[in-house]
Amino acid sequence: MLMEQTLTQPELGILYVEMSAPLGFQQCLNHGQLHDEDALELHRIIADQKPDTALISLGLCGIILANHLLAKGLDDKDLNVLATELKYFSIDVVERYGRAWINAREHDKHDRDIEEELLLENAENLNAFGSIVQEIHESCDGPLALASALGQVLEYQAYAQANIAESYVEMLKNQGHIRKDFAGDPIPAPHNLQPQDRY
Repeated sequence: MLMEQTLTQPELGILYVEMSAPLGFQQCLNHGQLHDEDALELHRIIADQKPDTALISLGLCGIILANHLLAKGLDDKDLNVLATELKYFSIDVVERYGRAWINAREHDKHDRDIEEELLLENAENLNAFGSIVQEIHESCDGPLALASALGQVLEYQAYAQANIAESYVEMLKNQGHIRKDFAGDPIPAPHNLQPQDRY
């Protein structure tokens, strides 16, 4: 279910800057091309993040990509539907995971139950995001080749981070650190993260 929009403009600005990848992603769209070194840098930034933080980065990039596609007034109805789905799915994960990140980082405020729930949902959300951008990547060509290439970067990182998230939760289960259906890993590690429009 789509969460209520709670992030303010300044908070969104913090997320864009701290996640870093969305800024580089937007620059690629602005320049109209994705150089190999730019793609590698996007991969590096997202790969270096924890899965929950990576999901925020991917969500912000997903919003940018969806807005880019929707602004083109797509004739392809199926692609238009995919872009709309990507936009609202991305807004949802940014609102939920971004709110937890902001609360922890900016306000030193933790809601253990919410953070644990987000942790357990992380792999599922990453896989769902990967599935959407995979369809977009495979549907875009010709004048949308850049969107296809950027979608492929997001797809690869989403699936890779999903595997990491799944392995982490499994490790916690094996170590007996699961409280009922929960596992504990606060979002984020506020002071140790690399520097990384309303929607």
